[in-house]
Amino acid sequence: MHIAKLVSRLFKLFIPSFIEEIAKSSGFMKRHSKLLPETFAKAMTLGLLDAKNITEEVIAEKCAVIQNGVSLTKQAIGARLQDSELFLKTLLEKAFSLIYSNALENHTSLLLKYFTDVKLLDATTISLPDQVADD
Repeated sequence: MHIAKLVSRLFKLFIPSFIEEIAKSSGFMKRHSKLLPETFAKAMTLGLLDAKNITEEVIAEKCAVIQNGVSLTKQAIGARLQDSELFLKTLLEKAFSLIYSNALENHTSLLLKYFTDVKLLDATTISLPDQVADD
């Protein structure tokens, strides 16, 4: 049950409209082009898993396989790479957020199922002087 929930959440990361929304908000997609944002995202993540030497030509080839024959030069890929940092970072953050929230839900429910009642008795914090702070 929990795995199915995680898979359905992660599947959202590969829905073209979701990827396009992130591409637009991150500045990766400024106008429509022949290279779709989801193609670039898939090529840069799953597509490069088996690549031993990652070059702009290899990325262009992966894009062509994923997006049925799209033809890109290494210069076009180079330009896209410069604009892709925030786009790919945001996608990765979304993926980790989904995985983390799923793990937290599972961990909490597994831990708490052994107890009939959980009470917080004391939430006191003690501040230490700056002299004892770790560097």
